[in-house]
Amino acid sequence: MTSKIRTHLFALALAVIGSASQAGVVETRFGSTDGLGIGLASGDSFEFFDLADPQADGTNDWQPGGFAAPLNLLPFSGSVTGASLQIFSGGWGFGGNASVYLNNQLVGLLTNGDADESVDLVNTAWLDSYDLASLLGLIGSSNTVEIRTVDAGDFGSLGYVKLTLQTQDATGGTVPEPASLALAAVALAGVALTTRRRRRD
Repeated sequence: MTSKIRTHLFALALAVIGSASQAGVVETRFGSTDGLGIGLASGDSFEFFDLADPQADGTNDWQPGGFAAPLNLLPFSGSVTGASLQIFSGGWGFGGNASVYLNNQLVGLLTNGDADESVDLVNTAWLDSYDLASLLGLIGSSNTVEIRTVDAGDFGSLGYVKLTLQTQDATGGTVPEPASLALAAVALAGVALTTRRRRRD
């Protein structure tokens, strides 16, 4: 392998590794992924008195009439090409499915987690996901996600709300994710090492 080719491969590997600091995915979350504080997964049942770990931010607690959660994004490079919202919650649904709003715009409905009164007021926790492709213009650096109940006396618990953005760099290419970049860098290093060994032999 000529010195010039080695130099180019080395520069390319450095560029790939250096660009790994950019992220093709930007995430922000309010709350914790601890399953309402008691390790619940989507579809699991619980009773309101099981919630033994209420947080200062109001998550993992039994709340009346819905919830409002702030979602603030750190600065990032590139343009937003897609977005999704996830909500892990349980209990809300008395009188009808609660609605989810992003910055006062309706996103969708929560899966009904209201108590099954035939089984000792057992509620259900659900992970709901929403595609925000048609609402990208609403997303700013500071956002508010709201759960609005049909009945003001409807109780439920919020575990977390997570907003995920897909970004694109200025050239129009998707900004690569760090794992893919690291693999590419390893492959380039392997090519250089193999060529060097052949030359030695």
